[in-house]
Amino acid sequence: MLGLSRRKSRTDRAQLAANREQLRQMLREKRFGLVESERTLLLNVLDVHDTIVREIMVPRIDMITVGVKEGPAGVIDKVKKYGHSRLPLIGEDQDTVLGIIYAKDFIGRDTRSLKDKSLVKMGRQAIFVPETKRIFDLLEEFRQQRMHIAIVVDEYGGVSGLVSLEDVLELFVGDILDEYDNEETPFMRSSRNTWSIDARMSVHDVNTETGADLPEDMADTLGGLFLELFGAVPRRRESVTCRGHRLRVHSLRDNRIIRIQLVVSGKVQEQREVRADVHPKK
Repeated sequence: MLGLSRRKSRTDRAQLAANREQLRQMLREKRFGLVESERTLLLNVLDVHDTIVREIMVPRIDMITVGVKEGPAGVIDKVKKYGHSRLPLIGEDQDTVLGIIYAKDFIGRDTRSLKDKSLVKMGRQAIFVPETKRIFDLLEEFRQQRMHIAIVVDEYGGVSGLVSLEDVLELFVGDILDEYDNEETPFMRSSRNTWSIDARMSVHDVNTETGADLPEDMADTLGGLFLELFGAVPRRRESVTCRGHRLRVHSLRDNRIIRIQLVVSGKVQEQREVRADVHPKK
């Protein structure tokens, strides 16, 4: 019976996947008479079905946190500097998350009245999710817990990043910029086949945007792929070649790659332009 159940489960999953692909194709062919924004939203929903938290989280190195020893004044300074409405509260290091601090509990209040307040007592309980959690499951957990932010942990229980409700919503409707966001575009094209790209962009998105065919199974991000190929911490302007494409470090900060210049193989670019001529965008 157990074997039959497993086979049925696999069959059901395969059928659901086939149904999603059929619906995706029908949407691409514009069969439903939807306006473009509605069609795009539905396609985005279908495309993120198998997306996991690791693909959209803010990496540990980019997390803005507040230390328990910084006190209320430190919270207010961080909120004013970075504009975040919620900050993870940490102990000795980033693997010790004690809770989530809400900016609304501090802004507009006299710091003297908060001087003796314990940040641990003022913080809200944090929720922890694995890197491999699917996005729709994360949305359901956010709804049940009435939370907008979660701490992401790896297979060993260490903190690998954080994910917010905004990160999830941006999968469906695109980037949500507020007055604190840096509007520098992730992809900046300087010539026919040369791009300056945010190193945090996924390799898949880089391939989709530029027409390159970089390997997507070596690393999640463009910066991670560069490190895998280069094999060491690079200096500015050092480069590697992969499948005829040249990747060069455009900018660094504290040994961390910020942007990468990608020069797409001329052959690949020509093939892309031929396809565009044959199948022009409507």
